[in-house]
Amino acid sequence: MLLEPLAPEEAGDLIEALTDGIAEDLRERILEAAGGNPLFVEEMVAMAAAEGGEVSVPPTIQALLAARLDQLEPGERGVLECAAIEGLVFHRGAVAALAPEEQQVEGRLVTLVRKDLVRPEQPVLPGDDAYRFRHLLIRDTAYDALPKAVRAELHERFALWLEEHGAALVELDEIVGYHLEQAYRYRSELGPNDDAADSIAHQAARRLLAAGERAQERADFPAARNLIGRAVELMPADNHERLLAQVDLAMVATNGGSYAEARSFLTAAERSAQAAGDEVAQVRAELAELELGIHTDSSLALTAALSRGRDCAARLEQLGDEEGLVWADGLVGKFYWWTGRTGEAQRWFARARERAARVKPRLLAEVDTWWAFGLWSGPEPVDSAIEQCDQLLAEGVGGAEREATVRMIRATLQVMQGDASEGLAEAQEGHGVLEDIGHRVVAAGTTMMIGEGALLAGNPAAAEEALSEGYDMLKELSHSGYLTSVAATRAQAALELGREDRAVELADEALGLVAEDDFEPIARSRAVRAVVFARRGDYEGAAREIADAVQRVEKTDFLTLKAMIALAEAEVAALAGRPDEERDALRRALELSEQKGDRLTAARARERMGDD
Repeated sequence: MLLEPLAPEEAGDLIEALTDGIAEDLRERILEAAGGNPLFVEEMVAMAAAEGGEVSVPPTIQALLAARLDQLEPGERGVLECAAIEGLVFHRGAVAALAPEEQQVEGRLVTLVRKDLVRPEQPVLPGDDAYRFRHLLIRDTAYDALPKAVRAELHERFALWLEEHGAALVELDEIVGYHLEQAYRYRSELGPNDDAADSIAHQAARRLLAAGERAQERADFPAARNLIGRAVELMPADNHERLLAQVDLAMVATNGGSYAEARSFLTAAERSAQAAGDEVAQVRAELAELELGIHTDSSLALTAALSRGRDCAARLEQLGDEEGLVWADGLVGKFYWWTGRTGEAQRWFARARERAARVKPRLLAEVDTWWAFGLWSGPEPVDSAIEQCDQLLAEGVGGAEREATVRMIRATLQVMQGDASEGLAEAQEGHGVLEDIGHRVVAAGTTMMIGEGALLAGNPAAAEEALSEGYDMLKELSHSGYLTSVAATRAQAALELGREDRAVELADEALGLVAEDDFEPIARSRAVRAVVFARRGDYEGAAREIADAVQRVEKTDFLTLKAMIALAEAEVAALAGRPDEERDALRRALELSEQKGDRLTAARARERMGDD
């Protein structure tokens, strides 16, 4: 009678019956390793309890499996050991390539199936047959029996075979890089490295870096961190690619919200670049320093950072670093945007987009995203901005993060057009994609888009719900860059909900965190405070606050924000009994919103003016 393995839920029930309680990650590791074998489950639970939660293969199981493999004929065992190089699932063609002296590979595999050590499996590679080890522990036991010198040779040979036969695999670089990495590691353990070992390490690093690039494209920052980090370890300390990869590591950690780790990586990158005298790596490290400051230093002076960014761009141009220039131009564009000069920002974004298309399309995705932000906030009319967003989406460059963010920006523009329900639904859908792919920083920051749209649509409760989620996440991540804007917009939502104390509290929090030249959260917070002060009869205080807000937005081209400030100015004037000032402010709000094509704000201004 053939006893099949326990189903995962049955094995889970067995674990629960054997323990008073077990951590979920430990439970999952035991389930994976045991493969449904109840004896393995029992032994591993007992070992985990004895070792304080560490999962290892108990000697009883090791001995049991080793004894079973010792009973195989030499040819069968050799085939099984070669199969173990590929992994839990392996292909007949790979085994034949790794064991060229074995003339009966197919027959041996049939025998191993009959002995219930392996089972047929759906092949990943077309035109081949695939098998799966009956248990992961059987594979591990077969692999452990191989001497390190043999493992090194077989890993290298498998990588060469896969390069030829696995061209269609999406994860080819990662798999080939892993096997070359293993070949190099075992060679290093056996003795001093020679030119051949160094060549293997170089090939492995190149493959892992390519896989890390793709991980960044899909915003899988843990995978990118792992792949690039392993590549760095394989390269010589003064290697130019290694120095640039160290900077990439800092940026991966920054984009993933791991700021302490990013600081550690950046410090190492700066020291390595200086020691090697690599100017390109040094300038790129400065760019990474600025990027990290955006996320973690709310006191970062934007005008000073803009100057530093421009200096980095000029130096990289002299050094001929086209790829670095894409990054520098895009970063300078962001600083121009944050200082309220959308037109200048779009000029730098256009430069970055042109270069990115030539040298590194992955970088085009982020530049496109910021280009879309400029379309939303700046003077570009809504109809034209939506058309350009549609063009960006149709181009299909970049991954899910770019598409989701551009969709959210387009959705907010759609709300301005007057289609509030569909626009807000589209924004929520885009936000859900960002959450699903695990890009928590962008997901938290872009709740401001949902908040903006909901406020435009006259739904401050929906704005508060979205913004509070982003606010809490940014607090958890210790991300100060987006927090000031989210807090200030949340203050506006609280004001419209009639929660004046909370509105002032949030506005004061934003003002306490923000740099002096970060005009948007300051202007928004000042406007909120002005309205609250006016509602409470403090007309002098309200006048000071609204004058500061107006002065900060006056020289910018953020039309929607300027219209919002004008509406606040009108309310302050009305409460203070200054109807002429109220009328002037409402007229400015109407002109600005009509220039932008923001129909909802225009309608609000007309209603307060008493116009049809």
